[in-house]
Amino acid sequence: MSEPIYASGDVVVGRYRVLELVGSGPTVEVYRVDDVAHSREVSLQVLRPYLAHTEEVRRRFRTQIVRAARLSHPHLLAVIDGGQSQGSIFQITEFVDGGSLEDLLRERRALPAEEVARLGRDLASALAYLHESGEVHGELRPAKILFNHAGGALVSDVSTRGLNRERFATPFAAVRYASPQILHGHDSEASDDVYALAVILFEAATGTSPIDGQSVEEIRAFRGLRALPARPELGPLNDVLQAASHPDALLRWSAEQVRDAFSALAPGPDPFRRPSREPAPTLLSAPAPAPRSSIGFHAPRADQITGVGEPRRESSRPLQPPVPPSVQRPPTRRRPLRLIVSALLVVLIGGGAAAWKLGWLSSSVSAPTVVGLTLSEATQLVKADNLTLAVTREEVSSSVARGVILAQSPAAQTSITVGGTLSVVLSAGKALVTLPTTLLSKTCVHDTATLLALGVHAVCPASDRLHSSTVAAGMVLQIRYQSQLNPLAVPSGATVTLVVSAGPLHPVTTTSTSLPTSTSTSLPTSTSTSTSLPTSTSTSTSTSTSTTSTSTTTTVSGAQVAVPNVVGDSRSQALAAMGAAGLYIYTSGPGAGTTLWKKVVSEIPAAGTKVPVGSHVSLNVSE
Repeated sequence: MSEPIYASGDVVVGRYRVLELVGSGPTVEVYRVDDVAHSREVSLQVLRPYLAHTEEVRRRFRTQIVRAARLSHPHLLAVIDGGQSQGSIFQITEFVDGGSLEDLLRERRALPAEEVARLGRDLASALAYLHESGEVHGELRPAKILFNHAGGALVSDVSTRGLNRERFATPFAAVRYASPQILHGHDSEASDDVYALAVILFEAATGTSPIDGQSVEEIRAFRGLRALPARPELGPLNDVLQAASHPDALLRWSAEQVRDAFSALAPGPDPFRRPSREPAPTLLSAPAPAPRSSIGFHAPRADQITGVGEPRRESSRPLQPPVPPSVQRPPTRRRPLRLIVSALLVVLIGGGAAAWKLGWLSSSVSAPTVVGLTLSEATQLVKADNLTLAVTREEVSSSVARGVILAQSPAAQTSITVGGTLSVVLSAGKALVTLPTTLLSKTCVHDTATLLALGVHAVCPASDRLHSSTVAAGMVLQIRYQSQLNPLAVPSGATVTLVVSAGPLHPVTTTSTSLPTSTSTSLPTSTSTSTSLPTSTSTSTSTSTSTTSTSTTTTVSGAQVAVPNVVGDSRSQALAAMGAAGLYIYTSGPGAGTTLWKKVVSEIPAAGTKVPVGSHVSLNVSE
């Protein structure tokens, strides 16, 4: 392990006196320092030497410190200052000593749903503010969520994003919170922060990790294009986590939507507070027991053992003379009391037998059969046996529809403890293959080979060719799968249709006709006639004494228009915008080709792209 950059007692830039080294990560070393100028304790984070040697990293760190210092939010760790000392670049932040969410999750403590909602509301609020300010965290995970002295949650390390290029240096610690887009090499975006937050809150609510695998490859293969495992027992919290972890970044909720949803689940202004740490009891910390008045055991009398002997006399009681028979009281009649007790015993025994038969007094029941049921059907079924349903994972299946249970544990008709959990494996349907975004404007041969390597078949029928003024003839213009146009993903083994461009509808043509030299038409060489046709067709005739030549040229109007931004618009708004621009549309997705779709999810080409008037724009829509 390398030596710390600073030692206790060092004074940085004449103002910050080092008290102790708090922690050391792959990017920075963190010190608790005394701000002499303001008489307060702050945190000094200095860039590790192997990163500080790179000019690009130093410049980026300085830039991000300046940008982070302008941010101010109750749930963002405040960046106070920054500077450089003896070749080391550092930043100053507020000092917090409440540990991190990683410490809390390491205890495998599942937080109550309401507390998870409060935590999610606070963190989503910070992310929403961050995204509105044009910033992205990009590396959100429990270790970067700190608690202050009051137990409030703070998002930290906004200014250190991307400094360590070895993003996957610690696979399971960092990659398990990465979105499918990050795992496939895309740059960090706001939607990736929301996905990471969903995974973090899932662990906080369940005490378990939603994914398997200990390497980047295993995690990427496990996650794929799927949301987090469903946990119906979490109630409305499960719905928010599902929406925040949607595999498609375009359909994933924003930080603002997550914040508003959690605000509804955890009303009130009170922020999340870290649960108090209760120390484990020890022998010395246990309270002393109260003095005992007896040892809990009375020796039997002699007559109770042998049947003979005198009764034991208590020393505290004076001896009483025997009572004459004539004075003795008659024995008390206890028959009614015995009858009542007997009747109560009969009732209790009968009720206990009935309760046992109904399973009320049984510690275990037979596991019901839930294989082949949907998740909602199985949830209702297990409630009757006082059981909880938990989805452990999803598996692709070519024969079982998505959302139907494939397997269960324990098996049907085997014993399971009352109040226990029935674990199930849910079908994810057929495996999905994400289509590359580079297929358009390529040849059919190229795209067919590319898709075949991904397990997808492609055909290029000549009858489906379309004219296009933007895509060259012979190049792929569209990708169709069933009723979807340019889908983001298709099932493995599916067959897609590649629509090839047939070029412009009115290509440029030139016709030249040479008249014989014996033509009797004679015009002065200085005379010319020009006629402009309505469709920008021009006819020019020139005549000499020896030759007459006629040339006709036809061109398509070159008027272009920018594709309007209709993402998020309703059907009527999108149609109005496209019509005003003189553009036509293709639709794909739920409700495509009908009047049932309600909202535009994405568009191709992107908004702002210049295209000829009359071109077609592909809209991915939803109901």
